[in-house]
Amino acid sequence: MKSSISVGKPKILEIVFDLLLLLLLLVSIFRFANYLITFSNESLQMDFSAYYTAGESLNHGLSPYKNFVHNQPPIWDGVNRYKYSRFLYPPLVASFFQPLAALPYHVAKWIWGGLELAAVMATFIVAEGFFPAISYRRILLAFSLALWYFPLLAHVERGQIDVFTILLITIAIWLMVKRERFGELSSGILLSFAALLKLYVIFFLPFVFLQKRFRVLYGFGLGLVLILVLTVVFQGSATHLVDYVYNHLPRMANIGDIAKSNTLVNTKPIRSILAQTPPGFDTIKDGHGYLLSSLDFATDATLVEPLWDKLALLGITSRAGISIGLYLIFFAAIAIWSNRYLPGGLSTVEEYLYWQIPVVVTLLVSPVTWTMNMVWLLPLFSVCIYLFSSKQTTSKKISVAIIFIALMISALPDIINAPFLSFAGFMFGQYKYLYSEFLALIGLLLFLGKKRISTVS
Repeated sequence: MKSSISVGKPKILEIVFDLLLLLLLLVSIFRFANYLITFSNESLQMDFSAYYTAGESLNHGLSPYKNFVHNQPPIWDGVNRYKYSRFLYPPLVASFFQPLAALPYHVAKWIWGGLELAAVMATFIVAEGFFPAISYRRILLAFSLALWYFPLLAHVERGQIDVFTILLITIAIWLMVKRERFGELSSGILLSFAALLKLYVIFFLPFVFLQKRFRVLYGFGLGLVLILVLTVVFQGSATHLVDYVYNHLPRMANIGDIAKSNTLVNTKPIRSILAQTPPGFDTIKDGHGYLLSSLDFATDATLVEPLWDKLALLGITSRAGISIGLYLIFFAAIAIWSNRYLPGGLSTVEEYLYWQIPVVVTLLVSPVTWTMNMVWLLPLFSVCIYLFSSKQTTSKKISVAIIFIALMISALPDIINAPFLSFAGFMFGQYKYLYSEFLALIGLLLFLGKKRISTVS
């Protein structure tokens, strides 16, 4: 019987492709490593400093939600001048940072940067599980493209946490698609932990209900119980959790007016600390000088922001209310579309694409979506690479091309960093991430639409 596995000399085109892929990977790593070294050495990485300082506070038996710059020794994130900290997450997240906070800040920054890149690679590896066969070429090509993705650069410069959120979401979707009882429960648990990192992951739940994946919902509830138990285990009590729910979560929910519930601390200790800042830097932490920012970028990637600007003139100032209203509109529209155009019996790849819809909708309607949050779209690189390399109808190829164009729009640097794009400011200006999200959503809906001849294996 003839073997279907070739054991002869690889074709010359395969060798050329592998060499080009290796070259792209090396160039991508070299370029990104240069940025990573710069950020780790020079930038405060403001978001990571908030996480680290919250862990530092817990290590001293203090609340992660207050500014302890007056403490001896001072516990300060290098930025905050208010009585409340910049840490906006449930207290269990702060516990995750306690081991890093036990290390010098400049060392913890390097470890965090390595963990971020590891999470990106792990996401692409998990994404391969949705395809008929795992391909190291797809993984390396997707990872190489990701290293040129501007929101990932901004993510690392700020030291954000979203690459771990999308990793949890991707694993949760993989378990959901497997449709095994324990897998669906585990999927729900992972979604609850993803919501621990980004609360707006709860926008997934109505989509889960729409697909009647009730074991996933049970798993989500079980995950919330597990989060409560772990909080008590790691922190000895639920004191910080109760404080978070009753005092800080309402304050944080009032996005845009958060400073109104905050007050400035006595800045004398801060001035004393900043007086030790080395020349050429903006702030100091753990004896090292840092710039507050090493990369400029557009901040908003949510539809709530431009609508809030207009509706505020009418007296509507609640971003959370606008967010929920937008979500209900999108969800209702997609529910109607699902009922009319989404067939049953989706392939694994198609089902994975379906669960990218709530990913994109969440980015579109969250009260706050930053440039860094756009890393949630990274798994679409793997999907596009697979679909481009597999047999598809012309309409399907057009749909995939739309998704890929969406990725390219968000991948390009913001105009402030790339003046050569100013000629296309209408596309790459203030709302480029919104264009990207809308195009990605359109591409997904077109690909999954009922009037299609499925050729995905």
